[in-house]
Amino acid sequence: MRWYEFSGGDEAWNELARRFTGASALQSAAWAGHRRDSGWVPQRWAAANGKGAVQLLLRRQWGVTIAWAPAGPLFDVAEDAADEARALAAGLLDALRAYWGAFYIRVDPPVAPSSIVGLTLARSWTRPAIRLNRGMTVVLELSDDATARRARMSKHHRHELRRGQQCGLSWTASNGPAQVDALVALHGEMTRRKGIATAPQARRAAILSLCSHFADDAVILVGSQDGR
Repeated sequence: MRWYEFSGGDEAWNELARRFTGASALQSAAWAGHRRDSGWVPQRWAAANGKGAVQLLLRRQWGVTIAWAPAGPLFDVAEDAADEARALAAGLLDALRAYWGAFYIRVDPPVAPSSIVGLTLARSWTRPAIRLNRGMTVVLELSDDATARRARMSKHHRHELRRGQQCGLSWTASNGPAQVDALVALHGEMTRRKGIATAPQARRAAILSLCSHFADDAVILVGSQDGR
C-alpha cells in the first residue's frame, strides 16, 4: 500500500484525521504546534487509498531520526481485513525507510492490542517492555442532567461528590495565565508532598504553549476554598 507525505495545511489535516475512529487531539495540528515549541518537528503521512494517516513528531539524535506518533497511526480497516491492515503497516514502514533511511519510530495507535490493527503492528514491530501510555480513555457523557449522572456513579463516588459540594468550593474555568499559575502551583505542591519529580509537561511554559495552540479547546478548572 503506497503512502505519501501529506502536503495540505493544518485545517486539511484536522479534517482528514477526524474521519478515523478513535482520532485524538494528540494527532491534531494544535498538538503538533504545541510539541514544536519543545523541539519536535511534525510530519504527516497518508495512505493513497484513504485508509491510513499518521502525524509524526521528529527529532534527530545520535545521527538517527527519532519519530513519535502519539495516538497514531490511524487505520480504517474492518476487523476481518487482516491483509489490508498488514499492507497498510508495511506500506508505511516502506515509505518511512525510503524517506529517512535509518530511523527509530514509536507508535501508540488508539486501538485495543487485541484488535486487528493492534495485532498487525505487534507482529511486524517490536512491542516495548514498558507501556508508553495508560492505553485507555475515559469518556464522560454530559448531555443528560445532573440527577441522571449522579445515579450512574458508584456509592463511593456519590459520597465523594457530596463531600466536595459541602466544602463550599468556587470554580473558575479558563486558560489564561492566572489559571495556568494556579495549576502549576497546585501540581508543584502535590509533587513535593509525594516526593516525586515534576514532569516537564507540567511546567508553566509547556502549559502556556498548550493553551496557546488549543485556544478555546483547552480549559483549566480551578476550585478555590476561602480564596485558596
